[in-house]
Amino acid sequence: MLKYTVLLMAALSPLGCLETWTVPKEQWTSALKDAGVDPGYATDTLTKLGLVSFSFAEPQSPTLPAVFPPAVATAAELLKEEPQVSIYYAANARVRNHLWVVLNRPVHSLAEVKPEEAALLAATTNKVLGLLATKFHIPHAVVAQWNEAQPGNLADRFTIEIVPPRPETAHVLNVWDKIDSNHHVLFRGKYPPLLPAPTPEERAQDIAEWKAVLADASAFTFSEKVEGDPIEDWTQVQTHRRKAAESMLDILHASLTEKGVKIERKPDSPLAAPDEIVSPKKGCAFCRKPVIDSQKTYETELSYVFYNFKPAIPGAHFLIVPKRHIASYTGLTKEEVKDMHDLSVRLTQVLQEKFQRSDVKMYTQSGPPVGQTVPHSHMHLMLAPSPLRYIFFGLNYEQETSLTAEQMKPTLEEIGKLLHDKQSI
Repeated sequence: MLKYTVLLMAALSPLGCLETWTVPKEQWTSALKDAGVDPGYATDTLTKLGLVSFSFAEPQSPTLPAVFPPAVATAAELLKEEPQVSIYYAANARVRNHLWVVLNRPVHSLAEVKPEEAALLAATTNKVLGLLATKFHIPHAVVAQWNEAQPGNLADRFTIEIVPPRPETAHVLNVWDKIDSNHHVLFRGKYPPLLPAPTPEERAQDIAEWKAVLADASAFTFSEKVEGDPIEDWTQVQTHRRKAAESMLDILHASLTEKGVKIERKPDSPLAAPDEIVSPKKGCAFCRKPVIDSQKTYETELSYVFYNFKPAIPGAHFLIVPKRHIASYTGLTKEEVKDMHDLSVRLTQVLQEKFQRSDVKMYTQSGPPVGQTVPHSHMHLMLAPSPLRYIFFGLNYEQETSLTAEQMKPTLEEIGKLLHDKQSI
C-alpha cells in the first residue's frame, strides 16, 4: 500500500550479481548487529536482489571506491520577505529549485509554532508549489519539516523545505533521485550526495527567475473545496533503477567502512533488472474501511493518525491523513492544515516522551514522481531509523513483512491513549 522509502529492487534476477565483496565475516557480523540488522538477512537480501556475491575472507587487494559527486557549500539566498514568513533558495540545495519557507520569528521546536502560523506557512508553501508547477513545469515536490532545526538551516527558525525532483525527470519517479531525497530528509548530511548539486550558473539563473515570479505572484488563498478529488485508478513510472542500485551499494560500503569493516569490492555481472517499471494502481487505500479500521491510531473530526503497516522504525512511524479524500498537499483547507498541525505537535510530544528522542521528521510526498503511492495526501511523521537498517529496509521493501492488524493493535492502543491524554494546543 504505502511505499515509504526507496522503491527499489523488487524481484531482481538471481543470475549473477552486480559486485563481489570479500569481507571478514566477524567484522561484517559485528557491524550489522550493532546497527540492529540481522547479518543473515542482510546477506540474503543483497544476494537475492542480484547486488552482491559474498566471499567471507580477509580482503587482499584495493577496494572499488565509492563514487560521490563533490559537495557544494552555498548560503541560503533570500527570495522574498513578508511580515511573518520568508522564502529562500536553499543553502546547499540538493536539486534545482529547492526552496525554504521560513517562519521569521525565533522558535526552537515544532510545538512553538502556533496554529495560525502553521496555516500561514502552508499557504506560502502552496504558493511556491503552484509557481513551481506553472512557471517551472515541475508539478510535484516533497514538503519536509522537522521538530528541530537541521544542519544548514537558519538558526532558531522553523523551516519547511520544498524539495522537487530533478527537472529532467519531473514526471516520473527517478529512483536514483528519490534515494538522495530520502537521505536529505531523514539523515541531513549523514551521507554524501548521490547526484550533482546545481551548478553556480544554474543556481544564479534559478534565483533570478524566482525573485521575478515571486514579485509578480498574486496572493494565495487556501482551497475551500469540500467535495474532494475523485478517486481514480492511476499509474506510476519508476526509472533509473540501476543507477539507484549502484548508489545504494556505495552508501552501504561507505557506512560499513566508517564502522571499520574492510571490504574488497570488485565489479561482477551487469545488473539484470529492468531499468524502468510501469505500475498500475487501484483507487485509494486510505479511503477503504478495512485499512482505516486496521491502522487507525487516533482520529479527530478532520484527520486520522495511522500506524504505518510496514514501519521503517517499529512503533515510531505514523501517517497523518485528512479524512476528506484530497490527492495533493495543495488541496488542503486552512482548517485541515491546523488540525494536522495540532496532531503533529501532540504525536511529536508522545514520541519524544516514549523514546526519549527529539529527532522527529515530518514530510509529505506530493505527487507520484516524488514517491507518493497512495493518491490521498498524507504526512509521514517518524523518528529517524538506524541508517544501516534503513538501507536494507529500502532495498528489500517489497519483501518486508507487513504487520497484521493483531500485530499493530498494541501500538494503536498505546499511542492512541497517549494522544488522547495530550492537551490540544
